[in-house]
Amino acid sequence: MVEKDVVSWSSMVNGYCKNGRFSEAREFFNVMGEKKNEVTWCAMINGYLKMGCFKDGFNLFLQMRRGGEVGLEPMVVTAIFEACGRFGRFEEGFQLHGLVSHMGFEFDVFMCNSIITMYSRFSCMNAARNMFNTMNRKDLVSWNSLINGYVQAGELEEAYQLFEKMEAKDLVSWTTMITGFSNKGLTENCIDLFNRMPERDDIAWTALISGFVNNGDHEKAVYWFIQMLRNAVRPNPLTLSGVLSASAGLAILNQGLQVHALVFKMNMELDLSVQNALISMYSKCGSLEDAYRNIQIHQCTQHCFL
Repeated sequence: MVEKDVVSWSSMVNGYCKNGRFSEAREFFNVMGEKKNEVTWCAMINGYLKMGCFKDGFNLFLQMRRGGEVGLEPMVVTAIFEACGRFGRFEEGFQLHGLVSHMGFEFDVFMCNSIITMYSRFSCMNAARNMFNTMNRKDLVSWNSLINGYVQAGELEEAYQLFEKMEAKDLVSWTTMITGFSNKGLTENCIDLFNRMPERDDIAWTALISGFVNNGDHEKAVYWFIQMLRNAVRPNPLTLSGVLSASAGLAILNQGLQVHALVFKMNMELDLSVQNALISMYSKCGSLEDAYRNIQIHQCTQHCFL
């Protein structure tokens, strides 16, 4: 190109970031000088954050603020809130929230959702609820983020009250509450919620089955797995790992063999979680030869991925 404008420069920065080539991206970024706009800054900062380089991304954000070349970009701020929660950076997240509030920044629904998620990850549920209450417009993500926060914090009553207030619930809403009841050992409540669901996917079925396994009710886990198959819902690797764990808990080899046959039929024998469950199942059922054979397959799989 004879003349390169800010769009072409920004595209190169964004392209290198998406390919994990941050050295080249930063070189382009630095060479641009004062030509950088909101899109350029956003691409470079987001690139760092998505690859787990929180310090580099946050320092670049501070540099952007000090330079005063561009204003606060909602997309960047939202990404930093999400990264603060993901990497456990409470102080930076709290300070950023204070900054945008002090500046009278207009919070859009995406930014508010990221703040709710951030505070939820820190188990600061009062702060998360305050953010939720101040929102003029809430979407399903807003409701589900707060409900999930309460579930993770062990505040099941608050989670369920909020769940019941939802006018529209999606699969995530129902599954989150099933997981919450399961975590407290309230498996009958799980069944009640599951039966009330207008539709169910493999994740909902897996949450129910895993709940029984985690609470030591292996017979019910197997029963609901059979119901899942009868309803023509395809199990995922976590479902199969769960029912294999149930078979191991019951020490019924024949049942484990049937699940193993299904694993082969569904081409999931190379999934690491399934392999670990198979090894455990055969060991607990006393079939050490089969356990050893699966250990060899497991080691071969790991070697192939290296």
